[in-house]
Amino acid sequence: MVLDRQIVDEGVSAFSGSNLEAGLGAFLNGIRSGALSADLVLLIENMDRFSRLNPMDVLPIFLEVLKTGLIIVTLQDEAIHTDAKYRENPMLLVPSLVSMQLAHDESRKKSVRLKESWSNRISRIASGERVPISKVPFWIDRDTQEFNARADDAREIFRLAAAGYGASAITRLINEKGIPSSRGGTWGRSMVQDVLKSKEAYGTLVIKGHEQPNYFPALISETTSLAISNRARRQRRNPQASTDANLFPRLLICGGCGGPMNVTTTSSGWKRYRYAVCSHRATARNECTARNWPYDFFEEKFVGGLGGILARSVEAPGSSPEPSERDALVERLEALNARRENAIQMSIEAETPENQRSFRMAADKLSKDADALRARLVELSEDAAAESEAASQVAGIATALKGAQAMRMNDRPALRNLIASVVDKIVMEPYIDGDINGAHVHLRGRRLPHNLVFDYSGDSDFERSDDTT
Repeated sequence: MVLDRQIVDEGVSAFSGSNLEAGLGAFLNGIRSGALSADLVLLIENMDRFSRLNPMDVLPIFLEVLKTGLIIVTLQDEAIHTDAKYRENPMLLVPSLVSMQLAHDESRKKSVRLKESWSNRISRIASGERVPISKVPFWIDRDTQEFNARADDAREIFRLAAAGYGASAITRLINEKGIPSSRGGTWGRSMVQDVLKSKEAYGTLVIKGHEQPNYFPALISETTSLAISNRARRQRRNPQASTDANLFPRLLICGGCGGPMNVTTTSSGWKRYRYAVCSHRATARNECTARNWPYDFFEEKFVGGLGGILARSVEAPGSSPEPSERDALVERLEALNARRENAIQMSIEAETPENQRSFRMAADKLSKDADALRARLVELSEDAAAESEAASQVAGIATALKGAQAMRMNDRPALRNLIASVVDKIVMEPYIDGDINGAHVHLRGRRLPHNLVFDYSGDSDFERSDDTT
């Protein structure tokens, strides 16, 4: 068999069941919904990699997944779990139940010990004792728990905030000054917001819900921190934070640098204009020079043509290969395997070491070629499944999208969800020539994008802006 993918849920608890909502959960949901073929084998080290929930909670999930036809193999005990096997003899479930119970008991004991450890640590802190802290603010030395060389960098962020600058403006200014982020790279807006909200800035340690005042040296007073927070709340809400102002959250991509694009607002006289702006350019995270897009014009034209785009995507031939092409690949794979077996046999029968080596090298080359073909077959199967899923979604909402312009005015959250269900990303190309922009609309399950052109030359109801803040 060919290893198709690996699912790694780092830092996700199997004891709380969070892994069944993360990467593993997404895979299982894909199997149950039919988006992924059940003709797969899920390899897990032990039953505790599937879940550490109570067996009464995890067993129904386990059996439900097996009913789809998925085969689960636990490598430690070399057990193969199938629906047919347990239907024929339900008693064979007993070892699996025992593994589930042992995993749950072990995690429960660790959870109790961990809670006791944290409780003891908090008691020591409350009594005035200094304890090792693994995660400290970037301006605090982890060993001494005093200011380090980055303290002035942190003070600059709060100085700008106290002067009235918002998070986006602060991000741009400190990136332009070359101040490294807490991780050593460039700053992002959310990173600046985290610093501004930090209670450690006025010396308070927050650990497992417990707040210990005057634990760290203070950068600013608590009064100053509250004033900064209150000023931020009073500032005009960013349209990007609205649930429906931007119909394309996380879908717009800058064609200049590949960064995400956000929607910002600027005013000119009594008029307000919205623009799709490259977040990397706006915060000076790179050298991107892509100009801003007039958002409202783009939204109107895009929504107006959305029904046609999706209708064509349903009617158009699929982007995945015809079955005959897959059959041809299978035939080539069988031929390669046969040649490989012949080469291996010839290496065994060869009389000289040189000939043996030559045949082994030929067998290795054929093995690599066969692996490439297998990978391509897996890729084609995934494309076909994704295309089928997307086509069913499109067909189901085609009627609703006929009234997309009405939804744009009256039910924007619903329209935003519809767009997200069928659109994977929209790459916004920089200005091509004067007032002409191009966009590549990538639909889910389609390998080739739809290319759209937006001509602003005949529209007078917008004002171009190359630098919105």
